[in-house]
Amino acid sequence: MCNVTTSPPLLNAFAGIFPVMSYLHVPAKMSRPLWLMMGTCFLVDTSVIPTTSWARKSPFVFLTSSHTFLPWQWMPDPSALKIPEDYRKARYITGRLMMADTSSGRAVATHTYTVSPLRFHPTLDVCALSMSGAESDAFRTLLKQRQQEKYFTLSPSDAAQGTSIVVSGYRGIGRLGELDTLDASVLSKLSKEDQASLLAELQNVEGKQEFNACGLRVARKGVAVTTHGLCYNGMSGAPAQLSSLDATNGIERRGVCDGVLYGYAHQHEKEDAYPVEERGYIGYVPSTAILDWLREG
Repeated sequence: MCNVTTSPPLLNAFAGIFPVMSYLHVPAKMSRPLWLMMGTCFLVDTSVIPTTSWARKSPFVFLTSSHTFLPWQWMPDPSALKIPEDYRKARYITGRLMMADTSSGRAVATHTYTVSPLRFHPTLDVCALSMSGAESDAFRTLLKQRQQEKYFTLSPSDAAQGTSIVVSGYRGIGRLGELDTLDASVLSKLSKEDQASLLAELQNVEGKQEFNACGLRVARKGVAVTTHGLCYNGMSGAPAQLSSLDATNGIERRGVCDGVLYGYAHQHEKEDAYPVEERGYIGYVPSTAILDWLREG
């Protein structure tokens, strides 16, 4: 997912936001996990959610885009992925959350934590991830050591039209951030030389994500237009935050999440569902819809 506009805004911190990758592994059928997608996830404050909610049963809850972990559910032709239908099951999916170098903003492939899908929203492109008990203890200790234990709260109201928000996530480096990995025909659009080069690059993608931020303006609920910077492939799942721009300090983080980025606003809809002028606009799942889902028993 990508949009073109002016210079990107600065961000003074990125605690609580992490690069993540999804993998498919079918026991006895695959010798090793198959990399599926790269994305972004972030920590959510569940303390304000009823104790009867499913989201309170995990020591950590991360939100991300559903298509990062179940890409075939969001494609017009799932068979184009060349993954057998019997393999396209949530139980075969796992993920790796990576820590990022605090100076460069790049993912560290040797410092990962296993995450698993906790629940998928039944209709919207958002899912929750959890972390196992043993790993969650080590993860919490590390966050406290780095002073990065930041939780995002979900806004109980929708951002008004014209509101400035910022998306902070982890883009794929180089071409990995510029190609639409949900487009199964992407290779056919390249020359044979570029195909070979890209396929070689795709064999080893862990750690090839780096922090990126872009500014948006809300056009209407769940739809925004880019005002500063670029949104790239790999940033799906990033929090869309209510923000104010400051020429000296860049973007002021408030820790309030107004939604979860998923890509182009029209990519999950029929072609005639969006007016022509909104093609290329950015789509996010509004926080109000996510809150209702998190509160379920």
